[in-house]
Amino acid sequence: MKANPSANPILDLAQRALTENWSGDRLEREMQTLARSGMEGRLFQGALETAKRLPPDQPGGGRLIAMVGRLCAALQRGAADAEAAGIILLQVANLLMDRYDAESFTLAVVLLTEARSCFAPNSPGFGGTLINEANARLRLAELGVAPTEHLAQAVELYGQARGCFAPNSPGFGGTLVNEAIARGRLAELGVAPTEHLAQAVELYGQARSCFAPNSPDFGLTLMNEANARWRLAELGVAPTENLAQAVELYGQARGCFAPNSPDFGLTLMNEAIARQSLAELGVAPTEHLAQAVGLHGQARGCFAPNSSDWALCQRNHAHALSGLARFEPEPGRAMAHLRSAQGLLRDGLRVLESVRAQMPRERERIDFLETVAVQYAAMVEVCLDLAETEPNVEQAEAYRWEAWHWVHHGKSRTLLELLSRDPSRLVETDRPLREELEARARELDEAERALRLLKKNLGDEDSARRALSDPEVEARLRGLTQALEGAHIAHGAARQRLLERMESSGPLAAGPPPPPQETLAQLAALAGTEGRALLVEFFMLDREEAVAFLVPTWRRQAPRPVRFPLPQRRVAELAGSTLTAADKLIRTTRAARRGEPSSEPTAKDERLARDSFRALPDALGELLGPAFAQIGDGKEEPTELIFAPHYLLNLLPLHAATWQGRPLIERWPVSYLPSGALAAVIARRERALAGQALVVGNPTADLEGAEREAREVAAQLNRAGFEGEPFLRGQATANRLSQYGPDAAVVHAAAYSILVALDFLRSGIEMADRRFTALDTTFTQLRRALLVYLSSCDSAQMVVGRTDELMALVRAFLLAGSPSVVASLWALDDAAGCDFATHFYKHWLADGLPLARAFQQAALAVRRDRPNPFHWAPLALFGAWQTRLEEGSHES
Repeated sequence: MKANPSANPILDLAQRALTENWSGDRLEREMQTLARSGMEGRLFQGALETAKRLPPDQPGGGRLIAMVGRLCAALQRGAADAEAAGIILLQVANLLMDRYDAESFTLAVVLLTEARSCFAPNSPGFGGTLINEANARLRLAELGVAPTEHLAQAVELYGQARGCFAPNSPGFGGTLVNEAIARGRLAELGVAPTEHLAQAVELYGQARSCFAPNSPDFGLTLMNEANARWRLAELGVAPTENLAQAVELYGQARGCFAPNSPDFGLTLMNEAIARQSLAELGVAPTEHLAQAVGLHGQARGCFAPNSSDWALCQRNHAHALSGLARFEPEPGRAMAHLRSAQGLLRDGLRVLESVRAQMPRERERIDFLETVAVQYAAMVEVCLDLAETEPNVEQAEAYRWEAWHWVHHGKSRTLLELLSRDPSRLVETDRPLREELEARARELDEAERALRLLKKNLGDEDSARRALSDPEVEARLRGLTQALEGAHIAHGAARQRLLERMESSGPLAAGPPPPPQETLAQLAALAGTEGRALLVEFFMLDREEAVAFLVPTWRRQAPRPVRFPLPQRRVAELAGSTLTAADKLIRTTRAARRGEPSSEPTAKDERLARDSFRALPDALGELLGPAFAQIGDGKEEPTELIFAPHYLLNLLPLHAATWQGRPLIERWPVSYLPSGALAAVIARRERALAGQALVVGNPTADLEGAEREAREVAAQLNRAGFEGEPFLRGQATANRLSQYGPDAAVVHAAAYSILVALDFLRSGIEMADRRFTALDTTFTQLRRALLVYLSSCDSAQMVVGRTDELMALVRAFLLAGSPSVVASLWALDDAAGCDFATHFYKHWLADGLPLARAFQQAALAVRRDRPNPFHWAPLALFGAWQTRLEEGSHES
């Protein structure tokens, strides 16, 4: 979009600023110059209209809109009309918020903060800026951008806004409701949940008097208060009383909406679910569940058939029916309820699968599946209930097959689809897009480092506050913050252009996962005929319960499900404490190697962290013991285990769990698959056991153990016939990985790696020139790879969700083409990592053991010398586990 400079100098200036990536100071100077030129009002109105016409996905469009708005406001200030400037800033902020992306919401917050100074304190205009800024912060929190901080500020802003409206007016009531919503979301994040929910209940109660009785606003307030009471009950705060009041409030809210409208349906559905919760507490369970079934039946007619809301209603109706079946004394009626529930869920899931199939982008499909993950959990649970209730043996077995199949529908689904198609590749004419992204990524990394260094030099919070009283220091911080914001925006725009080009190169297949019998056959093919590999596939159900499907690959029989209690909060606490302890240990270990003194608190932290790791295997054994107790079951024991974890279990080293006095890795070789269904794809990756090796080590020149590891591993690979010298320090570049990776049979990286939780594609391995990112792996087709070995911190750590898409470097290298990946779940000590790697390659290359057995022997060897699990448990083997090198199978 090119503006005529003579016709619209404001828009022209904004576009120049965007194209040339001006600093904030440069933009401000130009704005002042333009404001002094006495431009007419029609010009900035024209600029606003142009900004409105920008497509929502226009790269950099949010910045352009924000610049136009600031220029327009500057002109009005120049004309001594501050309130008009504030109104413009409000209008532009609303334009930005319509775009619904983090960049635009961030810019809206900046504009709204400026707008406040344009209005008299406590005036309606002032209140409007406070509310809009709070709304923008709510949206940023929804997108995962510093959610706790933005929600806390939103609460404060809504509180201030109240003083700008007449008490008991609709505007006053709206601020009360919004503040209550923000407090509820803080509670969801675990920030003083009881206190925030109790305050939310009080705020909703006050807000009721601000709306006309039986109006839609009154009804929504009643519903929100009922939701808050329901969540208080879930936290154990007077559960029976709060749920009973929630039921009453939902009943009142119905009268505020038109019969058969979606809002009317939502009140019916929520009341039904609250009644189900009362039933679970043992309060008149049969009566409440029967009423819930009737309410869900009514609610379904309020939603458009085959819509997502209709599908959700199907799921909730099915949940009520399956609950009623548990209290039904007559087996035939219980089976009838369960079969009805299964039919409802099938219909709902058919709709959801159809909706998802229309989504062209990977990210959209992952996010959608995350929102409906509970539907799959409900279907798995109903199938298991049917299998336990069904007297016919063959039919019960069919239900078990079906339960396992639905696990694969809701778990690692997008990863399976991506692995099943030809990878998206850019052609030579697209190279400028990639080069631009690399340049923007370097700018972003440099901006982050500069800001991090300044904050580190400012010291603790009190020291920083004193330092920032110096105008020069404050100006330096402001400049670095603006530079970082600009780098984020420029990087995001370049990234979006590249992703759009890749996604346009081919559609994402949307087929279902393979039938479970076919999955078992592919697992058997991966396992080979020499041993008895047992797949243990975990799935966390909707309640505080999990199921482990035990699938022996040497027998063609239905999986054996083992249901057991598994509190998600306990798993989350264990994963969090493990990662925190690893971070403390790696910092103290590296400080000791550098000869830095250790303070007493640091030494104490180190002791506590080591104790935490010592306790980890027993804690895992206690949590997962019911599943382990069924392995073998006194009959035919397996010779190796393949774990397919789920959700939070992906963050923990299951192979380190203690069972019958020993860690599992001591009893069996253990490997991991994200999902049993992926076996079908991985089994097709048959590669010649020959070729080159690509070894990189110590790119940052501060990991002596990593450098020693790279040299020793390269020597072992060369002796086994894999050609290639190690690239060390300055030679270990991202370009080397891109250049030599496609022809390497083994890729080994001993380096730092980093997980960027909010932008997974920026995660990667820190090389001498730049970070080799997860996005880079999409351009590096590993067409000969047998193994990628990532001897680097957190390389297996991931952003987990209920859909198990495993946003980690493991996923990136599986997608790039490697059938097997070794990676680390937490911060890896480079000395222990070196020992592990040399033992592993000895057993794999020299002794000819399969990958899983070589991995087991390496773990046990390190454990003998370093018994703390911090050293021997972080690494895990993902993917094909039976690859072995036998004499004569590789070239010399």
